[in-house]
Amino acid sequence: MEGQKEKKYDYDIVILLCAGGPKESNFFTVLEKDDKYLGGPDRMNAAIKIDPQVGKFIVVGGGMKEKNEGKKVNKMREYLVKKGVDKNKIIRIISEAGTLGNFRAIFRCFKENNKIQALKNKRIGILTNFYHIPRTLRFAAESLEIIKEKGEDINGIRFMPIIAESVVKNFTSLYPTELLRQIRSQCRGLADWENHEYDEQNKQYEEWLYKCLDESILSDLH
Repeated sequence: MEGQKEKKYDYDIVILLCAGGPKESNFFTVLEKDDKYLGGPDRMNAAIKIDPQVGKFIVVGGGMKEKNEGKKVNKMREYLVKKGVDKNKIIRIISEAGTLGNFRAIFRCFKENNKIQALKNKRIGILTNFYHIPRTLRFAAESLEIIKEKGEDINGIRFMPIIAESVVKNFTSLYPTELLRQIRSQCRGLADWENHEYDEQNKQYEEWLYKCLDESILSDLH
Protein backbone atom coordinates (compact mmCIF):
# COMPACT_ATOMS: atom_id res chain seq x y z
CA MET A 1 0.00 0.00 0.00
CA GLU A 2 1.31 3.44 -0.97
CA GLY A 3 2.75 5.34 1.95
CA GLN A 4 2.84 2.25 4.17
CA LYS A 5 5.97 2.10 6.29
CA GLU A 6 8.27 -0.88 6.07
CA LYS A 7 7.89 -3.12 9.11
CA LYS A 8 10.58 -2.71 11.74
CA TYR A 9 11.89 -5.86 13.37
CA ASP A 10 13.85 -6.37 16.56
CA TYR A 11 16.26 -8.37 14.40
CA ASP A 12 16.71 -7.74 10.68
CA ILE A 13 18.54 -11.06 10.37
CA VAL A 14 18.99 -13.96 12.77
CA ILE A 15 21.71 -16.53 12.18
CA LEU A 16 20.49 -19.88 13.48
CA LEU A 17 23.42 -22.24 13.95
CA CYS A 18 22.94 -25.94 13.32
CA ALA A 19 20.95 -27.57 16.10
CA GLY A 20 22.20 -31.13 15.59
CA GLY A 21 25.45 -32.89 16.45
CA PRO A 22 27.72 -33.56 13.46
CA LYS A 23 27.20 -37.34 13.60
CA GLU A 24 23.62 -37.47 14.84
CA SER A 25 20.94 -39.17 12.77
CA ASN A 26 18.42 -37.51 15.04
CA PHE A 27 18.53 -33.73 14.84
CA PHE A 28 17.89 -31.14 17.52
CA THR A 29 19.11 -33.47 20.27
CA VAL A 30 19.73 -32.52 23.88
CA LEU A 31 22.99 -34.49 24.15
CA GLU A 32 25.72 -35.30 21.66
CA LYS A 33 27.02 -38.85 21.23
CA ASP A 34 30.02 -38.12 23.44
CA ASP A 35 27.63 -37.07 26.21
CA LYS A 36 28.22 -33.34 25.91
CA TYR A 37 25.20 -31.11 26.42
CA LEU A 38 24.00 -29.70 23.10
CA GLY A 39 20.55 -28.23 23.68
CA GLY A 40 19.40 -28.40 20.07
CA PRO A 41 15.67 -28.20 20.79
CA ASP A 42 16.15 -24.92 22.65
CA ARG A 43 17.75 -23.32 19.58
CA MET A 44 14.91 -24.36 17.30
CA ASN A 45 12.14 -23.46 19.71
CA ALA A 46 13.75 -20.12 20.48
CA ALA A 47 13.72 -19.35 16.75
CA ILE A 48 10.01 -20.09 16.62
CA LYS A 49 9.32 -17.90 19.64
CA ILE A 50 11.15 -14.86 18.24
CA ASP A 51 9.90 -15.38 14.68
CA PRO A 52 7.50 -12.38 14.73
CA GLN A 53 10.47 -10.15 15.62
CA VAL A 54 12.72 -11.42 12.79
CA GLY A 55 13.01 -10.18 9.22
CA LYS A 56 15.03 -13.08 7.81
CA PHE A 57 16.57 -16.26 9.19
CA ILE A 58 19.86 -17.69 7.98
CA VAL A 59 19.95 -21.37 8.88
CA VAL A 60 23.42 -22.82 8.50
CA GLY A 61 24.68 -26.34 8.98
CA GLY A 62 27.54 -28.59 7.99
CA GLY A 63 27.17 -30.97 5.08
CA MET A 64 29.57 -29.91 2.34
CA LYS A 65 31.41 -32.93 0.87
CA GLU A 66 28.75 -35.26 2.27
CA LYS A 67 26.43 -37.41 0.14
CA ASN A 68 23.27 -35.77 1.49
CA GLU A 69 24.77 -32.33 1.94
CA GLY A 70 21.57 -30.40 2.52
CA LYS A 71 20.07 -32.73 5.11
CA LYS A 72 20.75 -30.58 8.17
CA VAL A 73 19.57 -27.23 6.82
CA ASN A 74 16.57 -28.87 5.15
CA LYS A 75 15.56 -30.49 8.45
CA MET A 76 15.93 -27.13 10.20
CA ARG A 77 13.73 -25.34 7.66
CA GLU A 78 11.19 -28.16 7.70
CA TYR A 79 10.87 -27.88 11.48
CA LEU A 80 10.53 -24.09 11.42
CA VAL A 81 7.94 -24.08 8.62
CA LYS A 82 5.92 -26.79 10.34
CA LYS A 83 5.75 -24.52 13.40
CA GLY A 84 4.53 -21.54 11.37
CA VAL A 85 7.64 -19.72 10.12
CA ASP A 86 7.26 -18.37 6.57
CA LYS A 87 9.57 -20.38 4.30
CA ASN A 88 10.21 -17.24 2.24
CA LYS A 89 12.12 -15.67 5.13
CA ILE A 90 14.54 -18.60 5.53
CA ILE A 91 17.91 -18.64 3.76
CA ARG A 92 19.61 -22.05 3.91
CA ILE A 93 23.41 -22.15 3.68
CA ILE A 94 25.34 -25.41 3.69
CA SER A 95 28.79 -25.18 5.24
CA GLU A 96 31.67 -27.33 6.26
CA ALA A 97 31.42 -28.86 9.72
CA GLY A 98 31.75 -26.82 12.90
CA THR A 99 31.14 -23.27 14.05
CA LEU A 100 34.10 -21.90 12.11
CA GLY A 101 32.88 -23.56 8.93
CA ASN A 102 29.41 -22.10 9.54
CA PHE A 103 30.60 -18.50 9.65
CA ARG A 104 33.07 -18.88 6.80
CA ALA A 105 30.27 -20.22 4.62
CA ILE A 106 27.92 -17.36 5.52
CA PHE A 107 30.42 -14.62 4.84
CA ARG A 108 31.82 -16.13 1.65
CA CYS A 109 28.26 -16.63 0.42
CA PHE A 110 27.45 -12.98 1.10
CA LYS A 111 30.67 -11.74 -0.48
CA GLU A 112 30.36 -13.86 -3.61
CA ASN A 113 26.78 -12.63 -4.05
CA ASN A 114 27.72 -8.97 -3.43
CA LYS A 115 25.63 -8.82 -0.28
CA ILE A 116 28.14 -7.89 2.43
CA GLN A 117 26.82 -4.34 2.43
CA ALA A 118 23.34 -5.69 3.19
CA LEU A 119 24.70 -6.56 6.64
CA LYS A 120 25.81 -3.04 7.48
CA ASN A 121 23.95 -1.15 10.19
CA LYS A 122 21.50 -4.02 10.63
CA ARG A 123 20.36 -5.73 13.80
CA ILE A 124 21.92 -9.16 13.31
CA GLY A 125 21.34 -11.79 15.97
CA ILE A 126 23.26 -15.01 16.47
CA LEU A 127 20.95 -17.58 18.02
CA THR A 128 22.61 -20.45 19.86
CA ASN A 129 23.02 -21.92 23.34
CA PHE A 130 24.61 -19.94 26.15
CA TYR A 131 27.78 -22.04 26.35
CA HIS A 132 28.38 -21.47 22.64
CA ILE A 133 28.19 -17.66 22.62
CA PRO A 134 31.90 -16.82 23.25
CA ARG A 135 33.13 -19.07 20.45
CA THR A 136 30.47 -17.93 17.99
CA LEU A 137 31.24 -14.24 18.52
CA ARG A 138 34.98 -14.89 18.21
CA PHE A 139 34.70 -16.92 15.02
CA ALA A 140 32.21 -14.51 13.47
CA ALA A 141 34.62 -11.63 14.09
CA GLU A 142 37.65 -13.57 12.87
CA SER A 143 35.90 -14.66 9.67
CA LEU A 144 34.67 -11.14 9.02
CA GLU A 145 38.23 -9.82 9.30
CA ILE A 146 39.22 -12.03 6.36
CA ILE A 147 36.36 -10.51 4.37
CA LYS A 148 37.81 -7.09 5.21
CA GLU A 149 41.18 -8.21 3.88
CA LYS A 150 39.42 -9.07 0.63
CA GLY A 151 38.45 -5.43 0.20
CA GLU A 152 35.03 -5.22 1.82
CA ASP A 153 34.06 -2.39 4.17
CA ILE A 154 32.82 -4.14 7.32
CA ASN A 155 32.23 -1.03 9.43
CA GLY A 156 28.74 -1.13 10.87
CA ILE A 157 28.47 -4.94 10.88
CA ARG A 158 27.74 -6.02 14.43
CA PHE A 159 26.24 -9.09 16.07
CA MET A 160 23.93 -9.52 19.03
CA PRO A 161 23.97 -12.84 20.92
CA ILE A 162 20.59 -14.45 21.46
CA ILE A 163 20.72 -17.09 24.19
CA ALA A 164 18.30 -19.88 23.36
CA GLU A 165 17.76 -21.01 26.96
CA SER A 166 16.79 -17.49 28.00
CA VAL A 167 14.27 -17.16 25.17
CA VAL A 168 12.48 -20.42 25.94
CA LYS A 169 13.08 -20.16 29.71
CA ASN A 170 14.62 -23.60 29.91
CA PHE A 171 17.01 -24.84 32.58
CA THR A 172 20.07 -26.99 31.99
CA SER A 173 20.44 -28.12 35.60
CA LEU A 174 19.24 -31.61 34.66
CA TYR A 175 22.53 -32.19 32.83
CA PRO A 176 25.30 -30.86 35.10
CA THR A 177 27.98 -33.38 34.06
CA GLU A 178 27.19 -33.17 30.35
CA LEU A 179 27.11 -29.38 30.49
CA LEU A 180 30.50 -29.27 32.17
CA ARG A 181 31.94 -31.46 29.41
CA GLN A 182 30.60 -29.02 26.82
CA ILE A 183 31.95 -25.94 28.58
CA ARG A 184 35.39 -27.55 28.87
CA SER A 185 35.28 -28.38 25.17
CA GLN A 186 34.37 -24.80 24.27
CA CYS A 187 37.24 -23.46 26.40
CA ARG A 188 39.69 -25.86 24.77
CA GLY A 189 38.54 -24.70 21.36
CA LEU A 190 39.16 -21.04 22.19
CA ALA A 191 42.55 -21.89 23.73
CA ASP A 192 43.52 -23.82 20.61
CA TRP A 193 42.59 -20.78 18.52
CA GLU A 194 44.75 -18.49 20.62
CA ASN A 195 47.64 -20.95 20.29
CA HIS A 196 47.12 -21.24 16.51
CA GLU A 197 46.33 -24.93 16.90
CA TYR A 198 42.68 -24.90 15.86
CA ASP A 199 41.74 -27.32 13.08
CA GLU A 200 41.85 -25.60 9.67
CA GLN A 201 42.48 -22.25 11.33
CA ASN A 202 44.70 -21.06 8.47
CA LYS A 203 42.47 -22.25 5.65
CA GLN A 204 42.48 -19.73 2.81
CA TYR A 205 39.35 -17.82 1.83
CA GLU A 206 39.32 -19.49 -1.58
CA GLU A 207 39.00 -22.86 0.19
CA TRP A 208 35.98 -21.88 2.29
CA LEU A 209 33.09 -24.01 1.07
CA TYR A 210 29.43 -23.04 0.94
CA LYS A 211 26.24 -23.59 -0.97
CA CYS A 212 23.20 -21.33 -0.74
CA LEU A 213 19.90 -23.10 -1.39
CA ASP A 214 17.80 -19.92 -1.39
CA GLU A 215 19.59 -17.43 -3.64
CA SER A 216 16.33 -15.72 -4.63
CA ILE A 217 15.61 -14.85 -0.98
CA LEU A 218 19.22 -13.79 -0.47
CA SER A 219 19.01 -11.49 -3.49
CA ASP A 220 16.12 -9.59 -1.84
CA LEU A 221 18.33 -8.44 1.03
CA HIS A 222 19.32 -4.82 0.82
